[in-house]
Amino acid sequence: MSNLGEYIEKKYRVFFRYLDRNHDGVLHRSDLMKRVDTMSHMNVANQSESIYTRQCWLRWCDKVFPPKDGKKGVTEDDFVEKFRHFRSTGEIDEVNAASEGIYNVLFDRLDANRDGHLSRDELKAFYQALGKADDTFIDRLFRKLDVNHDGLVSKSELVEAGVAFWTSEDVNSGYEIMYEIN
Repeated sequence: MSNLGEYIEKKYRVFFRYLDRNHDGVLHRSDLMKRVDTMSHMNVANQSESIYTRQCWLRWCDKVFPPKDGKKGVTEDDFVEKFRHFRSTGEIDEVNAASEGIYNVLFDRLDANRDGHLSRDELKAFYQALGKADDTFIDRLFRKLDVNHDGLVSKSELVEAGVAFWTSEDVNSGYEIMYEIN
């Protein structure tokens, strides 16, 4: 088994708790799909955008939660073990590619005015939909994502932050803030 390293393991555990909507310590495919449903209906111009958003999430979900695991669910330790396996076998590249697709679609869902950038208010609307409307959190997150400090978050800034969450072993990256949701 590959050693994840303390920081990477911590991030996977943070993400598990983010996905575990009912906080029962067992993640079912239905928990993830509740998050997906919230995102797939945000700021969509038509039904095909909603379907595409859902399909991107399902690619990731199918990799992490095969149907056989979706019914019985996975514990936090099982979840971390899956990612340890993915990293040791090289399958993590497939998971990261699916993650990149999710963050690209997520950006499109959050960009309500379709100007190609996220404002603080657009980011806040998303986190409000997830139940996290704390202004201090939104301000910290926005400053972290706005790498070039132009007052907007570009698609590349959001995608890079999302992928860095999964891949970076830099304890100073701070991208785990994206999942500071109870």
